[in-house]
Amino acid sequence: MFFKKARVGIDLGSANTVIYIEKKGIALREPSVVAIDRTSKEPVAFGQEAIHLIGKTNKDVEIIHPIKYGVVDSMTLLKPMLSFFIKKALNKRTPQSEIVICIPSETSQISQKALLDVLKELNIHKAMILEAPYAAALGAKLPIQEPKGHLVVDIGSAVTDIGVLSYNDHVYSKALPIGGDLFDQYIQEALRLHYEMIISEQMAQKIKQEIGYAVLTASDEKETCLTAGQRATNFLPIERNVRSLIISRAIEPLIRQIITGIQDVLEQTPPELIVDISNSGLLLSGGTSLLKRLPERLQKELNMPVHLAEYPMDVVALGAGYVLDDLQRQIKKVERTKR
Repeated sequence: MFFKKARVGIDLGSANTVIYIEKKGIALREPSVVAIDRTSKEPVAFGQEAIHLIGKTNKDVEIIHPIKYGVVDSMTLLKPMLSFFIKKALNKRTPQSEIVICIPSETSQISQKALLDVLKELNIHKAMILEAPYAAALGAKLPIQEPKGHLVVDIGSAVTDIGVLSYNDHVYSKALPIGGDLFDQYIQEALRLHYEMIISEQMAQKIKQEIGYAVLTASDEKETCLTAGQRATNFLPIERNVRSLIISRAIEPLIRQIITGIQDVLEQTPPELIVDISNSGLLLSGGTSLLKRLPERLQKELNMPVHLAEYPMDVVALGAGYVLDDLQRQIKKVERTKR
């Protein structure tokens, strides 16, 4: 049976993988994790299925992240995970694929080569690497082809990627090792310090989503989140109402570091582009951009408009899809010209 080549855009994040399929749109969102058997070290599940295995099987499994801080940490596990995700997104078909894959802007040449090697081992020989801020700008339909400055801040699970774009190119970029995972760690430490509690990563994420604020008002300070965990002293189960004030104070240093990183990028940006950025503002994307009142905080601190992407968790993959669609338009244009 003959299958046309599949054109696939992938946002390969440390926490989640999002896949765009040409003419279908977003076809998959899965945690970037692999469950392995502790004894054999063989993978037994991927993505959401791997998460569901925790505590629900007799098998002694361990959850592994093949991508850490935006770089390949385990080629051995990344290969089967990517293969599983691509097949799932394509409804089990495995035709030859053309792929655009998105990575942090300061990913080393060694890490890029490792990623391309994994794709080659999956019989994918046509692959393009795209930097996340550029992809986010395309996904949000910013007119980056114009000779005007645009500022993009993509806050993922492990990396905050800051990029100034103009005339279809990166003018300056900076990647900070700060993301949702580090926010969760700071929340875990705050609960150990203030409540003598040990909580899971999942519980820290829940707290962050419910009572994590980039700007805390007087009424916000009254909010609490019922939190289950273990006593730090004897590991017995415990529940406490955690105050939003404690959480906001815990994550404040990370928010400040992100603001400082953006300011550093702006200081390296040519003055003529700063004028454009001051008028058009900043595009905010990534899962951690959903932190409550973060756009308002950035707008006040940076003195410029801040726009949250319409689909902050999908916008990078949508940008990869835009590149695929545009390549097809250019190919068809050339074919028509030849006729």
